Amino acid sequence: MTAIDNDTKNIYKPYLMRIAAITEEAPGVRTFRLEFADAKEGEAFQFKTGQ
Repeated sequence: MTAIDNDTKNIYKPYLMRIAAITEEAPGVRTFRLEFADAKEGEAFQFKTGQ
C-alpha cells in the first residue's frame, strides 16, 4: 500500500463557476457561458474529450 500524494487532485471535487452570459438559441433552448470563480483553476484546467 502506498501513501497518497498530497498534490494528487480529487477528481470528485467540482470547480466553482459563475454564469457569465445566457443566450437564448430558440424557445426553451439556452446556452450558458461559464467562467471559473478562481482564475488559477481556470488556467490549470485541461479539457478532455467526453467531459
